[in-house]
Amino acid sequence: MADNLPMHVAPSAVTLASEQGTHEPSAEEVVALAQAAAAALQLVAEAIRKGTGDGDAAVQTLKKARLGEEFADILDATAEAAWADHERNGDDLYEVRDYTDSLEGVAGDIRRIMERL
Repeated sequence: MADNLPMHVAPSAVTLASEQGTHEPSAEEVVALAQAAAAALQLVAEAIRKGTGDGDAAVQTLKKARLGEEFADILDATAEAAWADHERNGDDLYEVRDYTDSLEGVAGDIRRIMERL
């Protein structure tokens, strides 16, 4: 992934660690990474609204980066973790099934939406 970045974009330590599999983030780091990703996307949207960003280029870049697939994968992983928690703790089956079905359904919707762009 880092090799495909434009020359003016330096790969981050997060990107390199992810590619090399050298760092397993803690729960707190996962939350911080999710917040940083959301903030970055908000900045892109705001730049497009103000006319200082190219929306088409941003969409194509996000598609190329597989943003939809990565987000859907987070939802799938969360559903898998909820099932694992249910098996360990005996959580209410109806609630777990409802939650995981919702996560998996949205993950599928995201994949279909990104295919249409």
